[in-house]
Amino acid sequence: MNGTDDVPIEVRALTLCAVAEGFHSRLFGDRTTRLGLSPNQIKTIRRAARIAGMAAHDGLQAEATDTDAARGEVEKALQDSFAGFGRITFAERMEQLATITSTAVHEVLADFTPERILPFAS
Repeated sequence: MNGTDDVPIEVRALTLCAVAEGFHSRLFGDRTTRLGLSPNQIKTIRRAARIAGMAAHDGLQAEATDTDAARGEVEKALQDSFAGFGRITFAERMEQLATITSTAVHEVLADFTPERILPFAS
């Protein structure tokens, strides 16, 4: 067909998701927060949450296996877990794209009802 028959469906799906997110970014720019906070405010909250998490970790009974490397892993995990704080979800991005797409071409999303999409929301 088009040279993609040997590409696994998972790769195709991930590629289409990345394209959709890129398309959303192109249309809506950097408006990726849903909390009404400025980027600096979000950064401050993330930092405070990470500091509080590390304080809780440090307050735990230290085990013999607790090393600087282990502490670093906990700090990295906390940082990673708060990275998406305040950002709209993939499902919300796709909903925005669906809204503008269906405005232009009404029948394009006829089979994609919220009931069918909801189980896949992140």
